[in-house]
Amino acid sequence: MVNKADIEEVPIAKDPITRLVPWIISLLVLLLCLVLTAASSIGTSVQRWQVGMSHRVNIEIPLQHEVDRDRVTGAVSQYLSATPGISRIEIADKTKLYSLFGVSPQQAALYPDFPLPVIIEANLDPEAITGVGDIVAQLQQVSPGVRIETYSQWHDMLLLLRQTLQVIGYIFIMLIAFTVIIMITLITRAGLASHQENISILRLIGASNGYIANKFQNHAFRLSARGAITGFALALPISWILNLASVYLGIPEMLRPQVDPVLMLGMVIIPLFVVLLSVCVSRFAVLRTLNCD
Repeated sequence: MVNKADIEEVPIAKDPITRLVPWIISLLVLLLCLVLTAASSIGTSVQRWQVGMSHRVNIEIPLQHEVDRDRVTGAVSQYLSATPGISRIEIADKTKLYSLFGVSPQQAALYPDFPLPVIIEANLDPEAITGVGDIVAQLQQVSPGVRIETYSQWHDMLLLLRQTLQVIGYIFIMLIAFTVIIMITLITRAGLASHQENISILRLIGASNGYIANKFQNHAFRLSARGAITGFALALPISWILNLASVYLGIPEMLRPQVDPVLMLGMVIIPLFVVLLSVCVSRFAVLRTLNCD
């Protein structure tokens, strides 16, 4: 005898069109996890650079002050040392200056007495009362003619880059969600059309629209869960491989994918979100179609 539980009232699981659904969902989840990893890593690095640059001042004593360079350098250093909130003061040596101006060690050896400006780097404590603008104004009074770089332009550019990355991430999430909605809706409606006779019999014997919707909802859950787990399982080793490859290839740290607890939480939420979206879309599509009949 055939067990009653083994009788499939609406054999939607046998539809050939549903075989590709888990693979499509796994690909979407994989892409979304990789984009999240890249955006999170770059966004974290950009934020760290942004905070560092917003509290950094570079003072250049140009070649015009070559006669009294030592006096100007001493005056600037003394002022910075006496200013509360300055956490670090460093005078760049020749090796660093050569690297800044793009001079190779071979070229530097040919011209050991080549005149170079003096560059003093100062870091301001983020919690200091004295701001960068106040320090710049005072430096202009202490040593007129020195050039001061506050990285404000770079700070604005990094802020714009960070906001752009966030917008791109939101757009990508919306595209993935829109793709899942369209795919599940089309597959659900195709299943309703191909099994219209079975559904009509169920409705004649008293089955409610909610009961029929549960059949399609459970089927959508199985398909999406299978695909989401596969995509998530592929995203973890791929992210690790990309991180390992970026180290060996010498890719800058800003572009390296970095896995942290917040990123892992986001990667776990992605498959759950896709599964929940698939279930809700499937149920809504069934109820809307049946209520319109």
